[in-house]
Amino acid sequence: MIRQHVNFLPSAAALCLAALLPAQNPCYAENDGPAFGDGTSMGGPDLLLGVRFQPNVTDAVLGIQVFTGEGRGENSVALWTHDSASNQPGQPLGTGRFEMSRTNSWQGACLDQAVVITSGQTYWMVWGPQNSSQASVLDVQPGNGQVYRGSFDGARSWNGPWSDRQNHWKFRLLCPASTLPGSWTTMAAGCAGSTGSVPSVRCDNEPRINATLDVGLSAAAPAISGLLLIGQPLGMPLDLGLAGAPGCVLQGSTLFGLVTSTDAGGAARVQIPIPNDPQLRCGTVTAQAAFVDPGSNALGVSLSNAAAITIGG
Repeated sequence: MIRQHVNFLPSAAALCLAALLPAQNPCYAENDGPAFGDGTSMGGPDLLLGVRFQPNVTDAVLGIQVFTGEGRGENSVALWTHDSASNQPGQPLGTGRFEMSRTNSWQGACLDQAVVITSGQTYWMVWGPQNSSQASVLDVQPGNGQVYRGSFDGARSWNGPWSDRQNHWKFRLLCPASTLPGSWTTMAAGCAGSTGSVPSVRCDNEPRINATLDVGLSAAAPAISGLLLIGQPLGMPLDLGLAGAPGCVLQGSTLFGLVTSTDAGGAARVQIPIPNDPQLRCGTVTAQAAFVDPGSNALGVSLSNAAAITIGG
């Protein structure tokens, strides 16, 4: 397995990622294309959908996409082994998370580690969708559908198996030669400022190489200074409670900070140029804003939620 690690050059706010596997092709997809079963929604809550498949290629999978939308919130996508004795997903090989967009489209994430699949072997694509979101299925089609199963208890047990002969599940496996999706997910909450509100950080566009990442900050106190801290996840987050800021926890090491200040509404915006370097794809960093807010606590600091940002391209 291969894990990606990120380092930064603060002077240029540049991202550098350890080299990925050499470019390989093709990747694998089932029911690819723009057609989808509009109006078919996912069940839930807490559903894990597993779709069984046998790839016809040997390749290194870096990411997974499903065709979905009509919901907001964190989704997961993963590759699992096959448990032949029970005909169900066995063990996870690699997992990714993304914030779903309401627009029906191909959406997904890089995996936390590359997974080499072998032609002819059996695997499961496991998707954790939002309840009532658009199902990743093709319009009604004749013929045999894939075998699939569902779990509502975190994969401790699986319902099914079923074989949907009408709505065929759509997914893509993305390899080093593919265009990989950028994504962001919320890691942890922040701590309230002097106004009583907890500042918020979000990505307003997809993080991709050769593009500018637009980061929006909101719900902070008006007209105060802050830093957008870019770093790497801490194994043990840093609790600032002993320093006089109870409930304030830094989630990432600080590789560099970008200075900003809030407007009269407590909002700010930071733009981060991402170099056109394919080796940055699937690199993940943390983003969290820290504000100088004297009325918030004894330390005079408020923190936004933390976000994990994965670079696509």
